Amino acid sequence: PPYALTELNGPVVASLCRMLSGLPLAIELAASWIRVLSPADLLASLSQTHAALESGSAPVEERHRSVEAVLDNTWRWLSEDDRLAVESLAVFVGGFTREAAEVVADIDLGTLSRLSQLSLLQRMPDEHGGSRYQLHELVRTYGLERLERLEDIRDRHLRYFSDRVSSLGLWSFEVIAITWAEPLTAELANLDAALVWALESGRAVDAQRLALALDSFFPLGVPSFELRVSRMRAALALPGPLDSYEAANARAHLLKEFGHRTVAADPEASLECYREAIDLFRQIDS
Repeated sequence: PPYALTELNGPVVASLCRMLSGLPLAIELAASWIRVLSPADLLASLSQTHAALESGSAPVEERHRSVEAVLDNTWRWLSEDDRLAVESLAVFVGGFTREAAEVVADIDLGTLSRLSQLSLLQRMPDEHGGSRYQLHELVRTYGLERLERLEDIRDRHLRYFSDRVSSLGLWSFEVIAITWAEPLTAELANLDAALVWALESGRAVDAQRLALALDSFFPLGVPSFELRVSRMRAALALPGPLDSYEAANARAHLLKEFGHRTVAADPEASLECYREAIDLFRQIDS
């Protein structure tokens, strides 16, 4: 707030804005370093990176080149801990809560505050009076490309959201009414990302739990019917032993819902789903 344009720094700031193609994200990221770098120093540093990008053989759009330049510089100035934090937080899709950041990425409030001050992270109020945090998609992509512990972080992300949906009570025979008051309504993108990882890594029980949870939010209008059905079908196609209560219960409930969703399009296949579900429920009760 106390920063002021003067006859001395005005032309330099204008040159910075021109170099960054007037892109708000790039300007905001660059401006966050004014606390420790003068405009002239910042312009010189960005000019070097920008020249390096221009010397590459790969064709890059100017607007992407500008953001890439400021992200490269920002990355160079970050501490190793902050780099790791951005990389780990990049696994979240559509934002995250403080609790999720602590559990999945092992990040405390101080780190969230620091990344927010550097304009790498945005804090947004949620509908429940709390806070959600979000990396700009360009920052998220940049961090994700550099994440060396990708499988470990995705595993932690999967476990966290699998545990969250387990608390919804979807595996009982009571009618569960999902409403906007449920905090997980803000996590649909994360639920789907966790589900995709469960499918890719062959976690049948987790995939079936998440597919059922994702389908349970359909009265709210998201995600689409086609996506829900395709995710359910893929989860049911995963091989896996049914010798535990958790595995049999997850598959039985998903079969029941999948049969309900597909009965109009394929009554015979739907009936087979119901039959298998009944057999599994009997197995569980025996």
